Amino acid sequence: MKAREVQYQFHTEQNDLMKNTLVVMVLLMTIGCQAATSQHDDLTETFDKYIRATKSDSPAEQLEYLHPRVFDFISKDTLLLGLELIKQSTMIKAGNEKIVSKSDVITHDGVQYALLTYSQQLSMDVSDMKGQGGANVAISLMLNELKSQYGADNVVFNEKLFTVEMTTTNYVYAILDSKYREWKYLPKTKELAHVTEQVVPDTIRQRF
Repeated sequence: MKAREVQYQFHTEQNDLMKNTLVVMVLLMTIGCQAATSQHDDLTETFDKYIRATKSDSPAEQLEYLHPRVFDFISKDTLLLGLELIKQSTMIKAGNEKIVSKSDVITHDGVQYALLTYSQQLSMDVSDMKGQGGANVAISLMLNELKSQYGADNVVFNEKLFTVEMTTTNYVYAILDSKYREWKYLPKTKELAHVTEQVVPDTIRQRF
């Protein structure tokens, strides 16, 4: 394969992989929540269940905690496949997730909303590209794109291990509607912006 073809294929695959896993990675959080104030007791309890679901051998359990409108954008089958691939993959690993902050809970038209902020460390193994023609250029392009997305200080290339290390800050809406038994979660991402606009009122989005 020619260097240009390797470069294009690698960059395209990495770009698609990162784009498709932005939402899915939220489902893989392994945050250990601490005791919260009484205002957040129900939210914390449900979030703990959500965390236990992310550790389950059955990815389908995790989808029960996503807001149903997410499935208007990404089908359950697609998400299940993505979760299974990520669990099996040795290329991308997530860890050291930490809750950064929890907003106040705001009630609007009988529905409760809150925003959770968490940090996460991702490691992407690109050692398969080592020694291949065009790899350096492809990796450089990928690093530039990731730095643009996550910040230059949050993306590091480990030349010895041939891994890309990233620290990300992520946001997820927690929504409690009487139509559902427990809190549901909606990732606050560009990819789901049009879903968020339909689910979270303007007044809430302006606050969060």
